[in-house]
Parts: sequence; C-alpha cells; structure tokens
Amino acid sequence: MAAQTRLQSLHTEGKIILASQAYKAQQIKSIRAAAREYQVNYSTLYKRVHGVIARCDQRPPNCKLTQIEENCLVEWIISIDQRGLPPSPKLVRSMANYILQNHGSSPQATVGNH
Repeated sequence: MAAQTRLQSLHTEGKIILASQAYKAQQIKSIRAAAREYQVNYSTLYKRVHGVIARCDQRPPNCKLTQIEENCLVEWIISIDQRGLPPSPKLVRSMANYILQNHGSSPQATVGNH
C-alpha cells in the first residue's frame, strides 16, 4: 500500500514538473490552464512556478549537519569500511559530533541516535 502511494506521489510530482515547464516555456498561457491541462492542483502548481520547493525536497529544520557535512560523513564511512575497519554506530556518532563541533556549533551540541 505504501509503495502504491509513493508511486502515485511520484506520478503527481512529475505532472507538476511538466506543467511548470510548459508554462515557463510559454506553451501554455496561464498557470490555471496548465493545471487543468495536466490535471494537477492549481495552488500547488502556482507555488512551484513561483519558487516554493516541494516539502519532500526540503531539508528538515532539525538537521544538525548540513548536506555537505552528511556527504563527507558518508564518504568517511565508506573509506574506513574499504580499509577493513567496521564503522560501528559509536564510531560514526563520534565522528558526526566532531564534525558538528568544528563547524561553529556550541561545544555541547551532539547528534541524535538517528
């Protein structure tokens, strides 16, 4: 059931992107006409055309590490795994806390369990 909902959501998102592109390329004269043509919600399409990012594409506000820091952490995990050192949760958490404390956060800031 969740897979079907996810697939439907992706389908709708694709239609919104196509409608937005058609409007921006002036193939369709108005946002309302594009929404009707592609069978998507007008207000959602209006927001996307005017720069509002989809909720699923936004970073949650409670993330402590930036996307670049998370990517660096992933690369570090892969590199130590390739060298034969198992990336235990404790080791990964300590590295994440090290990154967090060195990017200007308060020294008491730590990452959570997830």
